[in-house]
Order: sequence, then structure tokens, then C-alpha cells
Amino acid sequence: MVAAIGIGVQWRVARRRVAIDFFLKTEADKHLVEAYDEFWAGIRHMDTMQIQDFCTSEKPDVQKHYFAVRKYLNVHELLAVGIKNGMFDYRTCYDFWSRILIRCVEAASIRNQS
Repeated sequence: MVAAIGIGVQWRVARRRVAIDFFLKTEADKHLVEAYDEFWAGIRHMDTMQIQDFCTSEKPDVQKHYFAVRKYLNVHELLAVGIKNGMFDYRTCYDFWSRILIRCVEAASIRNQS
């Protein structure tokens, strides 16, 4: 019984540690910090045109912004997969990143564009 409890506690601590390591990486990694800034530049550019044109444009400048948005949202998707598969502790992830996650997803969601 003691061994089972010990294993359960270690498993939970490991999930929390992995989540913290992931967040430290996203906050300290130069490339991910730049990706965050590029994401918001891409969102501002996306707001200037129809979403279909933004996603399918052949223009290099538009494609650069599209891929910046997509790349940063892929980081959020990686986090979601980690939570869903039990690799990351849900509560730790929610407490640390829920506000920014919601803000970024809402910013990238399709708006009423006419």
C-alpha cells in the first residue's frame, strides 16, 4: 500500500515538474519569445484582411504573418495534447497559462469580417 501511494505521489510530482519545465522553456527561450511577438504582429496583419485571403495568400509578407500565427498556436496545441494525454498536470497548466491561452485563441479566432 505504501509503495502504491509513493508511486502515485511521484507520478503527480513528475507531471507538475514537466509542466513547469515546459513553461520555463516557453518563457526563457529566445525563439519562443520572438514567436510570441511575431504572433501578435501576425494577428494585427490578419485583422486587415479577410481570413480566407490571410490563410491562402501567396504573398510572402502575408505568408510570414500567417505562419507566425500558426506556429504560436501550435505551441498551445502541444500544451493541450500534453494535458489530454496526462503528461502535464492540468491544474498547474491552468493556473499558469489559462489567461494567455484564452487571449491568444480569441485573438486568432475568426471574427465577423465582411
